[in-house]
Amino acid sequence: LGEADFRRLQRETVAELIESRDDDRTLVRRAFRRHVFDGHDYTRAPGGTVRSVHGLEPEDVRALLGRTLTTGNLVMAFAGDILPERAHVLAGRIAEAIATAYQG
Repeated sequence: LGEADFRRLQRETVAELIESRDDDRTLVRRAFRRHVFDGHDYTRAPGGTVRSVHGLEPEDVRALLGRTLTTGNLVMAFAGDILPERAHVLAGRIAEAIATAYQG
């Protein structure tokens, strides 16, 4: 993800967060989380805050992906008309792509 794409996504995310302030469902969800999970991390907004999104840099996202999106943390499931052999091949390709993209 290039710098320009990152900044565009950052602006879009901030706009969505600001827009969500006028969305009744979002407001009810926040109030529910605060009431049920008082004092726990679950009260925090999963999409972040305007301040936290503004504070992100591309390197932060890359570092997070490098730590969390690893083949050791990966669980894959396939459903439908797929042979186990084909699923294993696809899983291997996905795992290799992740390892290459995010592990340097």
